[in-house]
Amino acid sequence: MTAEQERREEVREREFSNASPPQIALLSNGRYSVMITAAGSGWGAWCDMDVTRWREDETRDCWGQFCYIRNRSNDKTWSTGRQPLGQPADEYDVEFHVDRAEFRRRDGDIETRWAVCVAPDHDAEVRVVTLVNHAGAPCEFDLTSYAEVCLNQRRADQAHPAFAKLFLETEFVASSGALLARRRPRAADQRPIWAVHVTAVEGLDKDALEYETDRVRFLGRGRTPAHPAALDAGGRLSGTTGPVLDPVFSLRRHVHLDPKATARVAFVTGAAATLETASALIQQFQNLESADRAFSGARSRGRDELRDLGLTPGDVALFNRLAGAVVFTGAALRSREAVAANRLGQAGLWPHAISGDRPIVLVRVAVADDEALVHQLVQWHGYVGRRGLDLDLIILTSVPTTLRTPFGPFSRPVLLARRLESRAECLS
Repeated sequence: MTAEQERREEVREREFSNASPPQIALLSNGRYSVMITAAGSGWGAWCDMDVTRWREDETRDCWGQFCYIRNRSNDKTWSTGRQPLGQPADEYDVEFHVDRAEFRRRDGDIETRWAVCVAPDHDAEVRVVTLVNHAGAPCEFDLTSYAEVCLNQRRADQAHPAFAKLFLETEFVASSGALLARRRPRAADQRPIWAVHVTAVEGLDKDALEYETDRVRFLGRGRTPAHPAALDAGGRLSGTTGPVLDPVFSLRRHVHLDPKATARVAFVTGAAATLETASALIQQFQNLESADRAFSGARSRGRDELRDLGLTPGDVALFNRLAGAVVFTGAALRSREAVAANRLGQAGLWPHAISGDRPIVLVRVAVADDEALVHQLVQWHGYVGRRGLDLDLIILTSVPTTLRTPFGPFSRPVLLARRLESRAECLS
């Protein structure tokens, strides 16, 4: 691929969105997955568990892992994405790529760049914040990360959130400046699960670090992430750890920026099945060079994935838009008449090998010419499945002539209800 072709492909990856449902990007290394919206919200998941808590809320889109920025020089605050503070920016751009999501905003003379990727060879998400001081005077900043720790399956966490939080405990590792969270086993046959949160800096005082794992202390009484007590003037993170009732990950770095200078801070969150693996993650991401290698590796992996699957960045942008309509369920792609006419419950799906526990995407094939659409949707199903979005794709066809689908030819009306366990088969 020539440099000009690469440039054109990069342009095709761009997404700028104020749309409803929120536009999203799906990032994954096959084990650890991230869903991030154009507002900066979303989830981080490992295997079948949410590492950070997320809830579907199309109107607010306010759940996820965030980074707050406070300019000590004028006491102004904003976040790297629109959420959770919702502060308007002079400029705000979002670009969704195959391997990463990039955010850029400008608030007065301060430019904020934020890049997110999933490390290809570690079960971790890497978020790098770059601050650029375009002013003629020095500035002092506080960068504060925040995420609710989940380490549980989403359905279980939604069903009993207070009970699920009782089994989490946190710890600060002073030697590395990292936070650890552990979900204690509830039965003899269970093993603990670990999550880590660590920060890396460039040219900053590595000892100037604050931390918090108690959500109530971070937010304050009756307050939300849109107005946390931790951002009050003169406020400091308390350094609380242990079996807190409502655990979060929060690390704070202080940044001094001279005129026209630039500084970078990385926040890395990961998950592991053992303490040894969690400790290795912490050691791996103690410096910005490791974060840079993660982005470089994610880019190479993304290119290889597109080549192997026969996809283009334009296909991925289209796949992400459809995935957004599944993540944030809305009425735009739902038949109101069909829903109103339904008289069966979830059990009515079981004879067709559909559990009803996952989102369902139904494709109606009316003419034989829809074969290309079916093939593209099967590609989409396999792609998003590889990136952590688990759903059932159902193809309903009443074509009187033979229709050749990715599953073989069908020459009579048929309901194909099949969850595609083999992603490679999907995308072949």
